[in-house]
Amino acid sequence: RESVERSLGLWWPKIRNGGWLAGHDWQGKLDRQGIWGVREAVEAFAKERDLPVDEPTDRSLVWGIKKPF
Repeated sequence: RESVERSLGLWWPKIRNGGWLAGHDWQGKLDRQGIWGVREAVEAFAKERDLPVDEPTDRSLVWGIKKPF
């Protein structure tokens, strides 16, 4: 989880307002096993900023957070 949190923190300032920060492996096999912590880290990151997470609706496992204007 720590490496995911670090990556989110490093990429967020590079995203322009109205842009998207996105990734993959949302609830993938290793994430469900507690090895990666992608979903947990992304949800915590979004909650800290009071932003919704666009969760995957298919098997792509791709998530996104839109940066407000």
